[in-house]
Amino acid sequence: MTNPITREALEPLLRTEWLGRNYETRSEVDSTNSLAARLGEAGAAHGLVVSAESQTKGRGRMRRVWHSPAGMNLYFSILLRPQWDLQACPPLSIAAGVAIAEAVAQFAATPELKWPNDVLCNGRKLAGVLVEATAQQRQIRQVVLGIGVNVNQSDFPAELEQRATSLYLMRGGAHLDRAAVLARLLQRLEFWIDQLALQHGGSVIERWTEFAPWLGTAVRVTHGNTTIAGTAIALESNGALRLRNEQGEEQLVHCGDASGVMGWAC
Repeated sequence: MTNPITREALEPLLRTEWLGRNYETRSEVDSTNSLAARLGEAGAAHGLVVSAESQTKGRGRMRRVWHSPAGMNLYFSILLRPQWDLQACPPLSIAAGVAIAEAVAQFAATPELKWPNDVLCNGRKLAGVLVEATAQQRQIRQVVLGIGVNVNQSDFPAELEQRATSLYLMRGGAHLDRAAVLARLLQRLEFWIDQLALQHGGSVIERWTEFAPWLGTAVRVTHGNTTIAGTAIALESNGALRLRNEQGEEQLVHCGDASGVMGWAC
């Protein structure tokens, strides 16, 4: 276990204007997303970052459990109060994926983005994103952007050991200063969130594509009991994945889990 990421450890490393300047950390929480949402409902400001050393009920998409051992990784959530209409909400999870990929690449990882919200290294999951929004009368009231990054974890439970990795493992067993990793993540997150606020969503999509070498290959997208197979053509401006089926017809897929027909999966 490494030292906690205190405000005193993080502040000298921050290179942001607004993100993380309001920062809270806990030794243990149910989930950082839940904590950020509660703080938001109590009036916390835009740009709040909450982190925890461990989570007892960490979660990913579709209510999957996010394994959260104490003192090894990054578990944090960001509270945002964007001026977005619910129907025109830009692809925040896509922007977050780009930010994470850029940040971890600095620490000797070779990231790849898996639609819709995972960051992989060597085909194994390194990080994930969970976006939860609260709206009122079609206007978004607050958004909680939750991120988990495996930093210094050296081993995983049996059910994850073939599907997960960490920066520690990618660096051949070298520990990282988690505060430095968090500071870099926040810097890249602020940049791409600002791009969305300036309606520069196209640049986010272009950058995401650079981390998705599997575009142009055969994939399956599963959502519930439905599976759609086809060639992944492109990512749309709203974050949807464009597929072309065997008949040459194209369709947009807005949600689901993507995996490669030829064995790529996570």
